[in-house]
Amino acid sequence: MMRRCILSVLIVCGLASFWAGAARAQHKRGLAREGVQVPDMTCQEAIEAIQSDDRQRQYVGAIALCEMGDKAAAAVKPIVKILNDQGLEHRGELLFVLIELKQRAKPAAPLMIEGLGSEDFHTRYLCCRVLGYLGEAARPAVARLIQLVKQPMPSVQRRAAEALGHLGPEVAPEAVEPLMQAAEDRLHLVRVAAIEALGRFGTAAKPALPMLKKRARNARSPECTQAAMAVLALTGDEAFALDALEAALHGGVSEGEAAQMLEKMAKKNPKAISILIKALDSPSLWVRMFSAESLGHLGALGAPALDRLQQLVEDPQAEMRETARKAIEQIKAAQQSL
Repeated sequence: MMRRCILSVLIVCGLASFWAGAARAQHKRGLAREGVQVPDMTCQEAIEAIQSDDRQRQYVGAIALCEMGDKAAAAVKPIVKILNDQGLEHRGELLFVLIELKQRAKPAAPLMIEGLGSEDFHTRYLCCRVLGYLGEAARPAVARLIQLVKQPMPSVQRRAAEALGHLGPEVAPEAVEPLMQAAEDRLHLVRVAAIEALGRFGTAAKPALPMLKKRARNARSPECTQAAMAVLALTGDEAFALDALEAALHGGVSEGEAAQMLEKMAKKNPKAISILIKALDSPSLWVRMFSAESLGHLGALGAPALDRLQQLVEDPQAEMRETARKAIEQIKAAQQSL
């Protein structure tokens, strides 16, 4: 009885956590325990399911569409009709289908823009997520997205900032200032989303450059790595970004993110590899581990680190030994495949 109640709540609410990859698969297993199967369906069969009056069948059809990828594109127009007829707030599971369809959901743009004014915060959140994939079709939403960035609802603020960043530099004249304000928000995830959005605007976000540089230089700032990459996007200054990321790698706050971003830069700039190799001598276990992990991900590019990684196989810390072994395996496997 309790499981049935929980299932009913999930079906009505369509909570986000139950639609993300592995979590959705886990929820399918939960449905199976209730005797509800999610069968293989064609797109047309899934469309018929979401159009039915059976709430459980609607939910199963939505899951099937989420898992179809491009094959579900034909469902966009029927979904828009259902949402217009029944309301965004009542069929939230269909918004997740639109999220999975990304840019193929462009016909839903006007309805998603309207949904930004919903009284239900979860609907606003989901509409922001859909709009973030729609590019030019979502540009009429700029004013409403800016309003949402300013409202004290962190999950919605974050997604609204992300959506603005994906609309292109054309919206920068309106969006830069509110995003700069959001970069000072009390919550880390909102600040990160705002800074990354500014970076996506490139040179059009020039008014934000002093703030971004200041944040990037502060290795104790939780957003220093995102700010460093935003500065790189605005200026192309790789030397500045590398210096800021190296400081962040040893700053005690964002070591993992700094290593990941150095890993990305290493594919074009050998200095990033040198920074990661040098960090293998850090007194910090975390810095050594994150650096070794990134060097392993670089495959053959990480070969200059092999001697030092071999020494770390004898490290007193078991976690470090295992990380070093795995990195060596990844590098050597990549070398052999060349």
